[in-house]
Amino acid sequence: MKALMNGQYTARFRSVSLFLALGVLALSIVDFGGAGAQPGSDFVHHRRLSVDGPDGETQTVALIFPRRADRAMAPPEGRYALIVALHDLRGVERGPQRGAMVFSVNFTVPLTYGALERGRLTRRDFSGFVTDAHLELLNAELSNSPFLPPVIVAPYLPDLSEASAEEYDRYAKWVEESLLPSVREAYPGVSQERAGTGIDGIEMGGRAALEIGLRAKASFSSVGAIQPLLDAKAAESLASRVDPEAGQRIRLMTSEEDPGRTDVLKLSRALRERAIPHELVDTPGTRDIEYGRGPGSVELLRFHSRVLERDVLHD
Repeated sequence: MKALMNGQYTARFRSVSLFLALGVLALSIVDFGGAGAQPGSDFVHHRRLSVDGPDGETQTVALIFPRRADRAMAPPEGRYALIVALHDLRGVERGPQRGAMVFSVNFTVPLTYGALERGRLTRRDFSGFVTDAHLELLNAELSNSPFLPPVIVAPYLPDLSEASAEEYDRYAKWVEESLLPSVREAYPGVSQERAGTGIDGIEMGGRAALEIGLRAKASFSSVGAIQPLLDAKAAESLASRVDPEAGQRIRLMTSEEDPGRTDVLKLSRALRERAIPHELVDTPGTRDIEYGRGPGSVELLRFHSRVLERDVLHD
């Protein structure tokens, strides 16, 4: 386990390995299917919003809600924290109708809800790819602070692997001015406030989450990236864009066999040089679907559930 440094947390555990122009969200809301249609349906509800894309074709925004015994779409004590989750290139390959479902289908995030809500993780929850020390740390954390499940909102993300600054600006504007307001209008049980809203993503979506989250600092209290696709220039640009006064909670995640690890570490060093507190999770493992299903899925839910606040409801 590496040392804690400048607010950075480095965990060790084992693993196997834009452009969406401004569109108008139609508020047609339906289930993805009947019982058992999605993995982990014992632990979550699946919902979606239909989105009018720039080409006029319908796109899907997937939502994952914690499943309550009373089937309510909000906890009685407040609103759910909200995470905008951006998929990798696998979602692009699936297309506008199915791409947003990558977190449920490819990365089996619903099963991770169940694991964290159980209150004690096992090696099986990581597909065996976790050290005893890290597993003990996470279980101690869960024991002291039980998991408060958030809601995940996963829009379809076009291929942003070579996106320009202007394309990221446009997508960030769409997220702030169309996506978040539409989700909140359709589901008033999700956070209506910055303090309860975060953004994260994996690989291509990890880079996009950093680009969008740091641009839209008025909308996101937490920003995460799992094995983001970076280069040295992007690392420098992103580090310079962080506003210390915004107080955003930032988490970077990479692995020893991640092809982009060097540039993720460069970004972390650049943030340290600017005295920007952040968490760096640097693990064994490659960049593949198993990493997303295990360490990636756990960290997606764990980080934001710890740092985001649930809106308090007042009479």
